[in-house]
Amino acid sequence: MLTQFRFLMLMSSLSFVCLAWLLFEFIGFKYYEIIEYTFIILFLGLAFFNFLENQTFPPLALEERNREFPNYDDQDNLVLLQRTMQENRPYLNPNYPLKELALELNLPARYVSFLINHYHHKNYKEYINAYRIDAFLEKVKSGENKTKTFLGLAMECGFSSKSTFNQVFKNHMGKSPSEYIN
Repeated sequence: MLTQFRFLMLMSSLSFVCLAWLLFEFIGFKYYEIIEYTFIILFLGLAFFNFLENQTFPPLALEERNREFPNYDDQDNLVLLQRTMQENRPYLNPNYPLKELALELNLPARYVSFLINHYHHKNYKEYINAYRIDAFLEKVKSGENKTKTFLGLAMECGFSSKSTFNQVFKNHMGKSPSEYIN
């Protein structure tokens, strides 16, 4: 309740300053420094109170974020998602859309996307590609790169093109495949 009051007071103050600035603009007030300093003081005050209390703009509670999917148990479904990815290895299919994964999990696609975004901090493509990179690295560790090219291994791991593989690998590992492995 107190944080909502503070937020409303802050917004009221900022609105007042903006209205005052517009008023002074129209009547020809030439001392803009006053308004600039007022803005600076308000923003520094906001930062100071946020630093002291870290409740000025409280993060939304998980219940508020997850109102859209109240009937699902996130932790159980995360375990199901991880088990499906490890056991069934659907990421090996280069054309594996989110809808198919959702069907396999028997969950709505938007909910699966929410789980990946919220708990893994990735979008669906990044999530799938992380598994593909891990599969590629497993193949390299097992020595398959001695009999196959990197592109061949990448295709077996679900990548559909060399450029996509190189770009995803560099984004994920920080180096190109050949730099990383050599």
